[in-house]
Amino acid sequence: MKNSFNHQNFIFFISISTSVFLGLSSNSFLILWMAMEINLFSFIPLISVNLENKSEKSMVMYFLVQSVSSMIIFSSVIWLTLSKVNILNQFMVSLIFLGIFMKMGLFPFQFWVISVIESMSWKNCFILLTIQKIIPISFMFCILQKKIILVLCFFNSLIASISGLTVFSLRKIFSFSSMNHLTLLILCMAFSKKIFKIYFVIYTLMNMIGMTIMNINKMFFLQEIMLMNKKNILDYFSIITVFFSMAGIPPFLGFLPKAMILMKMMENSLLFLTLTILIFNTITSFFYLRLSYMSLILSFKMKKKLKTSNNMSLPWYLMMIFFPMALIL
Repeated sequence: MKNSFNHQNFIFFISISTSVFLGLSSNSFLILWMAMEINLFSFIPLISVNLENKSEKSMVMYFLVQSVSSMIIFSSVIWLTLSKVNILNQFMVSLIFLGIFMKMGLFPFQFWVISVIESMSWKNCFILLTIQKIIPISFMFCILQKKIILVLCFFNSLIASISGLTVFSLRKIFSFSSMNHLTLLILCMAFSKKIFKIYFVIYTLMNMIGMTIMNINKMFFLQEIMLMNKKNILDYFSIITVFFSMAGIPPFLGFLPKAMILMKMMENSLLFLTLTILIFNTITSFFYLRLSYMSLILSFKMKKKLKTSNNMSLPWYLMMIFFPMALIL
């Protein structure tokens, strides 16, 4: 039975990958919409495989939200194609953006992601927070409206930074962090496609490494990280390094794309938005700093363990690569 699940997972993952490539290779609204639907019906079975923690409820909620958002996007695109009234066209463009933000789980539709992600496995969390964002972002490339993007990004960053302060679930922390990173990714899309590509690759790698460590060690709450140094000191330092990188703290790699997009915004005279994004990102950094601060205070004996530990995990090797790369860049 387990092998059949693995085969099914592989088939559905191939289907998701195909839909992503289809979306990236087309500028047609219809093809992009079809790619999003293929992506939707390929991801739902992956959620249904894990039947623990009320996964059925998550699957139904995910399906309903994605269906409603797809309906909004499709009907708005049809109206936009047929209508010749400029005022209505602008309204339909706004509806398309709201549908895309709903599909991605961004402001003002962030609540469904927080509810759904809590019952997902770490593998599905990674797919939801990274791969599932590619096609909606590609859709936004086709109808780029900077004014709408700037307003929605401002509120999205505000909500993400405030909402994560009282959260103790690691999956929820990753989801709020994803909201914050997606704000910067969308801003990158509006000002520089090159920076966007760099940022998305770094964002995906950071999530992949962090969630891989969480999955290996079966961790879901903050308290488990604080006790992690007693079990696996190398994975502990790996996840702390990932957190610092995701927080955008120099000289870690995550600092590079954030600095690039903020400089780009200042070049475009968006000083107020740049300042507010900096403030919100500082608040978001607290998500990760509190994970490491208490743990480091409570673990003065870790140096002795480091001297006797020689078995380095894959995430630790990757972190050893990431840190020098950040210094070179």
